[in-house]
Amino acid sequence: MKGLFTIIQFIPRPLRWLLMATGLWALGYHAVPQLVPLPTALLEPLPLGRVYVATDGTPLRHSLNAEGQRVGEEVHLDQIPEGFVQATLAAEDKRFFEHGGIDFLATARALLENAKAGRITSGASTITQQLIKISRGPQSRTLQAKLVEALQARHLEMTWSKGRILTAYLSRLSYGNLFTGCNAAAQGYFRKPLSDLTPAECAFLAGLPQAPGRLNPFRKIEPVIQRQQWVLSRMRDLRWLDGDEYDMALSQRVRLQGYHGGFIAPHAIGLIEAEAPETGTVQTTIDAALQKQVESFVSNRLESLRAKHVNHAAVVVIENQTGAVRALAGSRDYFAADGGQINGAWAPRSPGSALKPFTYARAFERGFTPASVIPDLPVEYQTDTGVYRPENYDLKSYGPMTCRMALGNSYHPDYLIGV
Repeated sequence: MKGLFTIIQFIPRPLRWLLMATGLWALGYHAVPQLVPLPTALLEPLPLGRVYVATDGTPLRHSLNAEGQRVGEEVHLDQIPEGFVQATLAAEDKRFFEHGGIDFLATARALLENAKAGRITSGASTITQQLIKISRGPQSRTLQAKLVEALQARHLEMTWSKGRILTAYLSRLSYGNLFTGCNAAAQGYFRKPLSDLTPAECAFLAGLPQAPGRLNPFRKIEPVIQRQQWVLSRMRDLRWLDGDEYDMALSQRVRLQGYHGGFIAPHAIGLIEAEAPETGTVQTTIDAALQKQVESFVSNRLESLRAKHVNHAAVVVIENQTGAVRALAGSRDYFAADGGQINGAWAPRSPGSALKPFTYARAFERGFTPASVIPDLPVEYQTDTGVYRPENYDLKSYGPMTCRMALGNSYHPDYLIGV
């Protein structure tokens, strides 16, 4: 040790200070961050809601999670279009793949701009720092909090790959209107999967996280379009878009679809909600196209019966081979004030004439034919609960008649009971 001090004495003072500064820098940049634990929430699974999907994967309903957010499933890097990654980096952190969690060039620029303005006008948080901030939750914006975020960002960069950091960020980022994650945003604003987004749509979504409350396209789209155009210009400047691609993206008119979770087959989903897991994807047996056809059929049929004051109808389509319910409409309209939320396909009630065809079918299996003559006469049956007197809907009896006539007029098959 004494020899070491002797050697240090012969080192020129400027070089000595440089070596000390380098050592402290290495200590602060590589060793100290590992002593600062990562946010617990970052290491836990995403708090998803429930996503009910049809047989072909069509979302039927995407419910909010416990925090009131509609969270998309976490994406993998190979599922994210290159254009979406580039738009996000252009908007938030163009040197993401070059820095180690802290962008010192951006920090110096921000400090200079803020000093000139005399107030905070620019930030320099990297994507890694933003991911830490998202995971920590609301924090006071003090110098100490910023320092902890920076150290945690360094810790994360030394622990995770760039791809893992980027996918976690895109899966947990708020895009406004209760949409969390790029998957939820693509579905929520455009009703399409992430992989189908155009460069214009990628830039549109990438611009929203800067201020999701202010940049709300459903309320006022002009500021969002301005932000989108700025992102596209950055992508062009970074040579991620050539001139033709840039012009094409600028000329594309973005069409919002406004998907807010969906509400397809509400009565069917209502039957399985109680048994479904709290989070994750719930696979149903519903055929989305068939469900739409059934609901259209119910609506059209009830329209033709309006004069007869028929207000609701229910339809269930079951696949005989498997017993799977392929479509279920429990009423005319789930939101109808006159009982739309009552599931007519499930609500307990007297079967009435619904059982008559089965009674006649059983009789035909026992030798009767549609031409067989049966008596339609008053009759009584002694049961454990008292005397049962079956009657026709008009309270009349019509004497002898064929099974064909009796079934066609929905008369009570008195004679066939017990066959």
